[in-house]
Amino acid sequence: MFQIRVVGEIAYLANGLGGLEIVDISEPRSPELISDISDIGEIKGIAVMGDRVYTCGTERGSKGSVIGFDVSDPRAPRKLAMRRLEIWSPFIAIEDTTGYVCNRKSGLVILDLRKANFIRRVSSTATGHEPFAVAVDGDT
Repeated sequence: MFQIRVVGEIAYLANGLGGLEIVDISEPRSPELISDISDIGEIKGIAVMGDRVYTCGTERGSKGSVIGFDVSDPRAPRKLAMRRLEIWSPFIAIEDTTGYVCNRKSGLVILDLRKANFIRRVSSTATGHEPFAVAVDGDT
């Protein structure tokens, strides 16, 4: 397990090789796995923006990717968009409609997430070392 994001009574889990798991936690003593997408590769990072979830990690057959899902119905998530990256990315953070991804080759990658069905790469900046985590506070 890598990252967990909780929104209301739903937990979104980046479960490594297990992919994306969605868990109903309305009954904390008996959480229920309600959805599992395990065919998307190794997922390490996860972020939630409204009724969309963005994962990052290693897509099967490629070096790295960010994948967006519609989770308006958490029992039936639907893949919306994907952006391939140079190499695996362990972490993603979102502020407003902008995604910030740690990419082990490029450093910090900035993504435009305004369109549900398209993830646009805005820019990237080298960090000097391989970044493993990112946090966003306003415009910093």
